[in-house]
Amino acid sequence: MKTKRYLFLVISIILLVGLSLPIACAQPAPTPAPAPAPAPAPKKFVFKSVSFIPSPTKRAVAFKAWQDEITKRSNGELVCEYAGGPEVIGAKQQPTATRAGAVEMSTVGGSHVMGLVPEVSLLALSRISAPEERAVGATDFLRKLYAKAGLYYVGRLDPKPQQNFYITSKVKLTGVNDFKGKAFGANGTYVQAFAEALGTSFTVVNMPEAFGALDRGLIQMYSTSIDLQANLGIPEVNKFVIDHPFYQSNTTIIINLDAWNSLPDHLQKLVMDTYLDFEQQFIDGAYDGVVVGAKKFEDAGAEFVKFSDAEAKRFLDLAYSAESAKWLEKLPDSAPGFLKMVNAIQ
Repeated sequence: MKTKRYLFLVISIILLVGLSLPIACAQPAPTPAPAPAPAPAPKKFVFKSVSFIPSPTKRAVAFKAWQDEITKRSNGELVCEYAGGPEVIGAKQQPTATRAGAVEMSTVGGSHVMGLVPEVSLLALSRISAPEERAVGATDFLRKLYAKAGLYYVGRLDPKPQQNFYITSKVKLTGVNDFKGKAFGANGTYVQAFAEALGTSFTVVNMPEAFGALDRGLIQMYSTSIDLQANLGIPEVNKFVIDHPFYQSNTTIIINLDAWNSLPDHLQKLVMDTYLDFEQQFIDGAYDGVVVGAKKFEDAGAEFVKFSDAEAKRFLDLAYSAESAKWLEKLPDSAPGFLKMVNAIQ
C-alpha cells in the first residue's frame, strides 16, 4: 500500500514538473530597456556682417578670413556670413545697423561709431600696442562703453602699432607753415583739431566724394589711410604725400550686444580666441595695404615729402597735442584716464 502511494507521489511530481516546463518556456522575454534618445543637435547661430571698407582691400580680406575661420572652428555651430562692404550698407550707417540687428557684426571706422561711443576717437591717440592695451585695461574700459551703446567691442581691425593716417596734397608742402590757408578734407572729424591747428579750413568729405572734391579744387589736401586713398583714385590728383603718418587706426570690430549675449560661453570664447590668433594676420593685412597704397602713389608719379627733423617733430607734436586737448575738454570724465593708460598724455 505504501509502495503504491509512493509511486503515485513520484508520478504526480513528474507530471507537475513536465507540465510546468512548457508554461515557463512560454513566458515572454523581459522588455529591453529603451535606447537613450540621441542628443539634440546644437543650436546654430548665423552672424551676417559688413565692412566700412570695400571688399577687395587687404583689411576687408582679413576680416572675412577671420569669420571663415570662426565658422570652421565651430563646426558650423556659428556661421559667419560676410555680405560685403559699404555698397551693402553705407559706412556711416553700419554702426547703427549693427546695433539695430540689421547685421550682427561689422567693422567700422572711428568717425562712424563716434556718435554712439565718442571714446573710440581716443584709440587713435594711443602710443602703445594692442596687447599692451589689453594688459593695462584699456580694452575692457572701451568694452564697457560699447556695451552701453548696445554693442560688443571685439577689438581693433587694424592693430598695427604704427601710425596710420597720411595727408596727400595737390601742392607741395615743406613744413607746418605751408598748411596755413589751405582747404583740408578728411573722411571724419578725427583730424579736425589738428587741421585747424595747422591753420587750414576743414571739411568732412565722405570717401566716395573725395576724388571729385579734389579734382574740382574744393579742397587741396585729403587725409585717411594711404590704402583707402589709393583705392579712391586720389593718386591721379594728389601728387604729394606728406611722409609723416600720424595716429593709429581706430577702426574696430563690433557685434550686436544681444547677438553676442545669445552665444553660449564656449562660442564667445571661440570668437575671442580666434580673434587673438588672427591678430597678426590683421596686422599683416594692414601693412600690405600700406605697401600697396604707397606703390599706387609712386606709380602715379607722386612725391613722398619728408620734412626736416625739427619740422617733423613740430608737425607730429601738433597732431597729438591738438587732438588730446580737444578730447580732454569734450570728455572730461573718460578721456584723462584712458589717455594716460595708453601713454598719450602724462
